[in-house]
Amino acid sequence: MTSTWVPLLATFAGTTLLVGAVLSLVHDAFFRYPASVRERLNELAGKTRDEKSSLLLDLKQLAESASKAPSDWRTWVRDSIEQSGLRISGQALLALSLGLGTVLALGIGIATQLWWTMPLGLTAGALAPWAYVHFKRLARYRRLTLQLPDALDVICRAVRAGQTVPAAFQIVADDFPAPISDEFRFCYEQQNLGISFETALRNLARGVRIMELRILVVALLVQSRSGGNLTELLQNLATTVRKRLVLQQKVRALTGEGRMQAVVLTALPVVVFVAMYLLNRDYAQVLLDRPWILVGCVVSQTIGALIIRKMIRIEY
Repeated sequence: MTSTWVPLLATFAGTTLLVGAVLSLVHDAFFRYPASVRERLNELAGKTRDEKSSLLLDLKQLAESASKAPSDWRTWVRDSIEQSGLRISGQALLALSLGLGTVLALGIGIATQLWWTMPLGLTAGALAPWAYVHFKRLARYRRLTLQLPDALDVICRAVRAGQTVPAAFQIVADDFPAPISDEFRFCYEQQNLGISFETALRNLARGVRIMELRILVVALLVQSRSGGNLTELLQNLATTVRKRLVLQQKVRALTGEGRMQAVVLTALPVVVFVAMYLLNRDYAQVLLDRPWILVGCVVSQTIGALIIRKMIRIEY
């Protein structure tokens, strides 16, 4: 009995040390070293000058307020649905999540005749609606970012023609398609209801977590306080946003191969296992009878996907 447990304990200890070493190397390569480089660059650029700038302070405050987690989960659910543009209530989304998770868990459990597959089906089914909301929100943000330079040009021409900024916002809300028209219409209606111009702009930046829109809000806030040539400011801002979009497209083109490899490497084991289960169930049953191997595969696949995502994600 003792001779049997000794190799198991040695294997467990060796595996633990190996996993710890790999995690330490990953942390050093992808987290600690970039953080130290950014800190060094901030020191060389002069951090004290940035903190004294009201423009960067406003931008930092908007970013912090936008990224701050809501205190209530209901608020988080409502904000996520509103930012995705879907016409569904939070209660309906929760009911859909629970119903889909239950159906998928029962279906997988009946098909495989294995009880431990039911929690996997429940988790996958419950997370599917939330994943759809997340991807819809990202797609809406991308469309809004592409519409923003043209909207800035319209605002610039309207201001040059003698219109006020709120009136220019109304022109964007009337002439542009969704989603940018919805955001600017909401900002314009807030001002009609008596909310101050600064508060309405800050609500616009909090509702849409896009850096380009935050830059617009900060530029308008600074111009309203200190004055200046607003048309020139908007024109330069439109040029800057277009350059950022060009850079974004270049980054996506350069990282396209890595993103495709990540999708293929993540989906291929699942597709092969499903095909094996359908074509030769006895062959796949050997793996199903050993669930700890599947758990290890899922964990390793998740870690690999996160590492690939970190490698191909470029901050600009």
